[in-house]
Amino acid sequence: MLSSSYKLLNILWNKEIPTLIDFDATGLSNPTCCMCESAFTFSNYKNYINYDFYEEYLKSFLNEYGPISENFIEAL
Repeated sequence: MLSSSYKLLNILWNKEIPTLIDFDATGLSNPTCCMCESAFTFSNYKNYINYDFYEEYLKSFLNEYGPISENFIEAL
């Protein structure tokens, strides 16, 4: 079940693979910063950060896409 913050228009399908998008939040930014913000968003539950979820999100991202090429300190 999708979160109520997602609209069906924010889902792109490639055969059986969904990709979540949100063009309301698009812009030029640092990809590392976006990755950390996404990890924060998906690990936040009722104003509490589940650090296990945060860490798992980052590990999954790095496993799928490889090492971060941007300056991490600059992203923060």
